[in-house]
Amino acid sequence: MGWLVVVCPEARATVVETPAVVGEPIEAAGRGGGMAQVVLVAVMAAWAAVSVLILRAMGLLRRGSLARARRDVSHLSWMEWLGLAVGLHVVSLMGAAAAVQLGLSTGGLATDDAVAQGLVWMLGHYVVGLGVVVGVRVWDAKPFAAAGFSIRRRDILIGLLGLAAVWPLILLTTMAGAALSTWLSGEAPNRLAHETLRTILDDPGSPIAWLLIAGVVIGAPILEEVMYRGLLQTAFVRFLRKPVLAILATSVLFAGQHVGSADPHAIAGLFVFSIALGFAFERSGRLGPSIVMHAGFNAANVILALFVAAGT
Repeated sequence: MGWLVVVCPEARATVVETPAVVGEPIEAAGRGGGMAQVVLVAVMAAWAAVSVLILRAMGLLRRGSLARARRDVSHLSWMEWLGLAVGLHVVSLMGAAAAVQLGLSTGGLATDDAVAQGLVWMLGHYVVGLGVVVGVRVWDAKPFAAAGFSIRRRDILIGLLGLAAVWPLILLTTMAGAALSTWLSGEAPNRLAHETLRTILDDPGSPIAWLLIAGVVIGAPILEEVMYRGLLQTAFVRFLRKPVLAILATSVLFAGQHVGSADPHAIAGLFVFSIALGFAFERSGRLGPSIVMHAGFNAANVILALFVAAGT
């Protein structure tokens, strides 16, 4: 699951966009809104440029920087890695469906309570999926340890710095998508570009909202990084033998998976975010940095959404 921070110009209206939830237009009085938006774009562009320069100076963006293997993916074939990814996805969906069905059959869930059903679905999905991950990791640890299924204490700092570096690129990409959407439709995109985020803000202080927040800040980053980076990207690396192509292929699937739950203008930003996650995984040789980046990304957007909601 991924959420975005975006500038989203209101059609035929004066707005100023600050780092807020995807598509959240902040109304500005007078002509200052347009200037504030220009300033924001300039700041984000400068931030992105500085990030790129720093990463290049550190040698992280140098040509061939991913050529040296930091993970050993040879213990399983590409079909086995892919089979594990598909199996994890199917089993976690089955767990989610079983959890909802159990709730309905026991009377714990009302048939007309879509929000509660969605929460139970999400929790079942994450609990079963993470349970499978832990079980497989314990059952045969060697292939997964060698392939980078690990996290170290320093990955927290690496992940946060990586998120800070890619944040303006995600924002600028999503701003462009929002502008294109506004130009094509004549209307600004939805204020909140992810269905789960809209559910949280419907009643932000409720137990359901807090459980949803816990799920998307803790459960989603771990399970999705294991599935997309740990398994799918590893399958592509094994098959294509080129990490860059593997990262791009995985990012197409990651962004595509969010079609329907995220609004169309946000998909390009999620694609850019996924590329950064894949790069962090291959460059560090561990899932830790990408999990931290993903968790930080979701957490930051939840906080911004709650902040914006409190101020409206």
